[in-house]
Amino acid sequence: MGDDIDEARVHGVELGDLDSRLSEHDYPASAEEIVERYGDAELDLTDETTTLESVLGPHESTGQTYDSAEAVRTAIYNLVEEDAVGESGYSDRGGTARPDDGTESL
Repeated sequence: MGDDIDEARVHGVELGDLDSRLSEHDYPASAEEIVERYGDAELDLTDETTTLESVLGPHESTGQTYDSAEAVRTAIYNLVEEDAVGESGYSDRGGTARPDDGTESL
């Protein structure tokens, strides 16, 4: 059951039915072609929803070409990663001390 959630939401982004639509698309494909065809598809982020056009649209004019559905997914995850992962500047990996606010931890 937990695996279904992990597979549906990667890097804080849930593609929904766009995932299978991208898999069925013929590649190579330009960013312009992907946006034209699927731009209205909604991407569910951690705290909001956006469209594929708002993510890839700014890259249409760069001549970016995708060789596979996985390349498109990777671009989506990379471009929305900062917005999708939750609280900005948060890390659960430790190693960064918080500024001293003058209080003592007990």
